[in-house]
Amino acid sequence: MFALAWTMARAGGWARSALLAGCTAAVSGLLLVAVALIFISDSADEQVASFVRDGGTRGGVVFAVLLLTLPPLLLLDQAVRLGSAHRGRRLAALRVAGATPSEVRRLGAIEVGIPTSVGAVLGIGVFAVLRGLLGGREYDPETLDGSNFAVVPTSGAPSLWQVAVVAVVAVVGTFVGWWASRAVVNSPLGVTRRRSQRPPRPWGFVLLLLAAALTPTALSVNHDTDFVPFVVIALIVLALVVLAPWVAYVIAKRLARRTDRPASLLAAQRIIAEPGAAGRAAAAIGGIGLVSGGVVGFILDVRGNEDSSYMAGAILVAISLLVGLLVAAGSMAVHSVESLLDRRREVAFLAASGMLESELELAARREITMVALPLASVGSALGAATLPVIGGGPLAESIVAIVLGVGITVTLVWLASAFAVRAVRPWARRAASPLNLRTE
Repeated sequence: MFALAWTMARAGGWARSALLAGCTAAVSGLLLVAVALIFISDSADEQVASFVRDGGTRGGVVFAVLLLTLPPLLLLDQAVRLGSAHRGRRLAALRVAGATPSEVRRLGAIEVGIPTSVGAVLGIGVFAVLRGLLGGREYDPETLDGSNFAVVPTSGAPSLWQVAVVAVVAVVGTFVGWWASRAVVNSPLGVTRRRSQRPPRPWGFVLLLLAAALTPTALSVNHDTDFVPFVVIALIVLALVVLAPWVAYVIAKRLARRTDRPASLLAAQRIIAEPGAAGRAAAAIGGIGLVSGGVVGFILDVRGNEDSSYMAGAILVAISLLVGLLVAAGSMAVHSVESLLDRRREVAFLAASGMLESELELAARREITMVALPLASVGSALGAATLPVIGGGPLAESIVAIVLGVGITVTLVWLASAFAVRAVRPWARRAASPLNLRTE
């Protein structure tokens, strides 16, 4: 079983395995940072940033670290589905040859579980690098300003918890592979049929309503409910992720009815055919927009504060968001590669029919930005309005935070989409080859 799974993993390509390992390494490394923050002692003789040492604000730092795991997790989901059509045919062939449904699912789990387990172990190295770059130092009252960027404690560094976190990440990665192979369990011929799928439902609005119901409690000054603001933010982020496929489907349907441009029509029809894939690729953008808008509002709120560590923390979050945006751009690029691999005959037919390469590239960019830009705008507006409102800031400050947050986030998302399209240009050219017009 393991030998066959290893053969299937090699057939999927080393790049896919490396991507799976890299995503799980980032997730496990960030989780180890969160564990170190949780177990740091308030009386630890260690020089760290004041918002890390303060027990009242440390929970927000832990929550921010957990939010940073969202982009690599969504990229992991995209990487698992990369080349799903070819992998589905291989699994279906095994079903025809006599493999049972449970054996097919075990193969899918082991195929993904091997690189994710390796990546989970490598996450210990990621944590060591982060601790070396941003770790606390021996307490020295004369150089407290130098601790503004020390956000990873070393006194509370996990030891036995490393094994626990690594094991959890490895199990989650294996479960993702097991779940992704469910399509060929019921019928081995299901991968060859084109079945109409139900449009996605806007279940995310239920989470938004729940967040709205908890907002008055989050705005209260009751110290017994300090965790409620984090619950509200988590519900909003989860709602943006759940709503992403529905948003993609609605926007594509409206654009398909109103546009007469080939690139826009092609992009809209691709999203209508598989709104879930486009939504998953852009889902992290909404969360990044929410946090980036909040960072803009936070910077406006703490400017001029005597404690410079808060501004240093905002800078660190901004750098982390840029890294997260690069990861989200990678997720969008993986989605484009997945779309090209599954539709290479269609792309080759369009190219043979006279559609220019520039039009095909424009269609790929619009397929990405059609969903990413609305989610980025809504997320950054919500995030920019949150902190000034909670802090009781003036209305003018909230408006400035929203305008700046939306403008900066949309510009960065547009640049990320252009980077993603350029990154997949070699795959687009191979997909447009007339050799893909052959029947299999």
